[in-house]
Amino acid sequence: MRRTGTPLDTLFKIGLSPISLLDWGFEKTRVWLSEKIQDRLQATPPEYQQAPPSHLAIPLVLAISSAADNEDLRGLYAELLLKAMDSRTVNAVHPSYASVLAQMTPQEALVFISFKARQSHSLFIDMPRKYNSGVATIEELFHQRCIELGLIDPESGVWLQNMLRLRLLEMTVYTDAIYQEGEYDNPGPSVETRDERHLTMTEYGSAFI
Repeated sequence: MRRTGTPLDTLFKIGLSPISLLDWGFEKTRVWLSEKIQDRLQATPPEYQQAPPSHLAIPLVLAISSAADNEDLRGLYAELLLKAMDSRTVNAVHPSYASVLAQMTPQEALVFISFKARQSHSLFIDMPRKYNSGVATIEELFHQRCIELGLIDPESGVWLQNMLRLRLLEMTVYTDAIYQEGEYDNPGPSVETRDERHLTMTEYGSAFI
């Protein structure tokens, strides 16, 4: 604070103005968010500090308050708000992101975040059973990923369909032509097609993550 010469209460007003305006009375959220804002603004050069735009701040603060009992989900909402308070990152915060998070369970969000390091490649691949006997399907691989993250009895089928519905992920089918040489009892060559499914992250999903 001495370095920037800006009073601490002024910095709080920048980020907490939506709470003051709407007076929801969620004191627990106010204190928790105050600490988050203080830590972030102390590391943000003064020339980049700004009040978050109302169309971003109001739904995000409401969402933070609504997720007061879930630290992980509340932290994701807070990160969006903090980015909106920095002129260098505010344009990366799309208004729809809060709505997307609101339509995901905390466990579902954890699974999606786990794909961050693999977003430029196909997450899972499968093909028809007659070509991949003994190899897991995309749905089975997705379920296994949930188990690896330590989730108990995950609703993996619902989560996968929801991520597809939200256009965070997409299923793409690629068709390959397989040339087969003729055999003794079937001298003519043949061409057979084979479909291969890829689960990939969409451009929107990459931006969101």
